[in-house]
Amino acid sequence: IVEARPALYVEFHHRAVKAIDTIAPVRQVLSVDELECELTGRWRERDRAMLIAEQIKHVIWRDVGDYLRVSIGIAPNTLLGKLASDMQKPDGLTVIDPERIPEAFIHLPVSAFSGIGPRMTKRLELAGITTMQALFDAPREALHRIWGGVGGDEMYDKIRGAWYEPRK
Repeated sequence: IVEARPALYVEFHHRAVKAIDTIAPVRQVLSVDELECELTGRWRERDRAMLIAEQIKHVIWRDVGDYLRVSIGIAPNTLLGKLASDMQKPDGLTVIDPERIPEAFIHLPVSAFSGIGPRMTKRLELAGITTMQALFDAPREALHRIWGGVGGDEMYDKIRGAWYEPRK
């Protein structure tokens, strides 16, 4: 049993955010150990984005500590970026290029997407969607019905790489 030390986690979180913000602007903090940077213009080019990711890894190592590992996902939107970061842990760097959607993640279970937990997985199964390919092939109207509204429309767009703003 290891005692939790939330104050220490928050301190390291702030140090990490500050360090990352020197390389790329932090768009939003998703949790104590997750954040998103938005790259614009030419910084979205694959090679530049990968260079920025490597610089972020270095600044975390240098300014926060060499014991902290960072997995980074580069993708067209937050949902796919999180999925990419989860694909190679610890200390990974995964890119989901727009032209490789859905091939880059088609082998994963539908539950690999953030927001698809056990209850939503069950709802998808009841609708006959048991694979990532089936989720990707499902019409917008079907996802709308399964999610019970606009959440399904949003998921339809997000898994195809559509850009979206963070919720306020």
